[in-house]
Amino acid sequence: MDATNLLQPSWLLVNLVGIASNLDNTGVGVAYGAAGVRFPHRVNLVVNAIGLGAAALGAYAADRVEQLVSPSTAQFVACAILCAVGTWMLLSRGFRPVSTSQVAGPLKLQDGILLGLALSFTNLASSAGAALANHGATWRIIFSIAVWGYLLIWAGNRLSRRVLARWLGEWGVIVAGTLLIGIGLKQLAP
Repeated sequence: MDATNLLQPSWLLVNLVGIASNLDNTGVGVAYGAAGVRFPHRVNLVVNAIGLGAAALGAYAADRVEQLVSPSTAQFVACAILCAVGTWMLLSRGFRPVSTSQVAGPLKLQDGILLGLALSFTNLASSAGAALANHGATWRIIFSIAVWGYLLIWAGNRLSRRVLARWLGEWGVIVAGTLLIGIGLKQLAP
């Protein structure tokens, strides 16, 4: 094995970066699914198109990212948006249990744009770091982040709508809002 092969990141590494960048996406999918809210494919595509753009921006502006947006600023903005969405869910239901049949249908495109912006900050930082460490895999990393983002929202939402929504029943919206606030606060953790 020559030295050039050692410098090329494996598909495993590229996929691990994609998964790690999107674990919060799984939580968002689970949170909405627990409330019985469907995450339509078109909304998921919007969320992850924004994430793809952020990943590309992060990868190609890696040396300037810290000058544009400090990691602490990016974490704070993501925290604020996710906590605001979670708080809105709690306040709109008056902190009381509500039947999942009373939850307003699937997410709308506007919701996808807001969630895409909140979740894209992780993609921006992850792709910047990964691109600096692995110049040869920039596009693979960017696409891995986008594909895993879509898959993890879809899987989290689908599984939680089938299992958690039934199990949580009327408490699903409260759990969902609380989960989103928790995911938001986690953005501030080092």
